[in-house]
Amino acid sequence: MNKAISCGPRRATRKPQQCTEQSFTNAHPWSGRRRKPTPQPGPKEHMLTPPAISTATWWVITAVTTAMYLAVLIPVMPTHQYKVRAACGPLLGLIYLPAAAHLRQHSLETVLAMHSTVMIAFCAGFAGRKKEMRKIAEEERLFGKKGNHPTLAAQVVTAFVVALVLFMWVTGKFETYP
Repeated sequence: MNKAISCGPRRATRKPQQCTEQSFTNAHPWSGRRRKPTPQPGPKEHMLTPPAISTATWWVITAVTTAMYLAVLIPVMPTHQYKVRAACGPLLGLIYLPAAAHLRQHSLETVLAMHSTVMIAFCAGFAGRKKEMRKIAEEERLFGKKGNHPTLAAQVVTAFVVALVLFMWVTGKFETYP
């Protein structure tokens, strides 16, 4: 093994010197001086490292999030017309996203990540809002227009912001600056 024995600085003292072993990678072999250690990444840098997900796994994730979207959003919709519109959402996404991605030169993994995060955003945005959606449909039927529903709007906006951050992290578009 390439080990060097370092006995510390030489001083005119009567105390015995403590010797320690060092590898040659940390010490210059002739001078005995230590090199600066290479900085190790801290815990924050490890958190933002995007996961390595294969295309096949992205297809599975997309299928699961689409099924979750249909299972959550269709029962929430109050009328047949809204249910049909909600059911067409994933189909329109699978038609639109590859075309848009082709124009912007995105990879298939990026397109599937977009579709999955949008499906998750819709699920989180409308989860638990069946009564409020009925109320919206009733107002539309009676008055011909939709009223203001700030709690629903806040939930949907928050869900989409979280989904955007999730998409940026998963695809590696989320950069950290020192």
